Amino acid sequence: MRVAASTVGPPCYPPIVAAPLRRLPAPAPPVRLYTVGYARLAPARLDALLDELCARLVDVRVKPWSRIPGWSRPDLARRYGERYLWRGDLLGGLGRTTWPEGIAWLAAASGPLVLLCKEDSPLQCHRHGIALGLDEPVDHWYRERLYRADGLDELDQEDEIGRQLRLGV
Repeated sequence: MRVAASTVGPPCYPPIVAAPLRRLPAPAPPVRLYTVGYARLAPARLDALLDELCARLVDVRVKPWSRIPGWSRPDLARRYGERYLWRGDLLGGLGRTTWPEGIAWLAAASGPLVLLCKEDSPLQCHRHGIALGLDEPVDHWYRERLYRADGLDELDQEDEIGRQLRLGV
């Protein structure tokens, strides 16, 4: 008696069908730019932040002078040396928009960089406009925490920091 070929040998397995390749989302680019306001910031905290990020400090004030000791341009230049850059001529606010040349300089600059201005709240300062004008992620340092510039509106409504950001406190 002949046995049918289909019953002889190992059991048949369904053919392996390769699933279509699925593209994984690209990893988020590393943050290269940060912003900070010094109105409520201790100089020692800025030192720690710059060291933690291995960053240079870019002063974006048109008038880099302050009544608060330690925050004027000569003080910052002495404190940080080559890690300090004044670019208020290209990136300053003071009632005007940032110059396109400033955005181009910032996009070409090697980082990480921390943009410094006086305003504590990023939403009340021109550095937020700078952040939104760049085609890369930017984080704002605000009240001991980093916030992604393009996600500030997503802060929890009940969150105290979110309330302060909305009110500009």
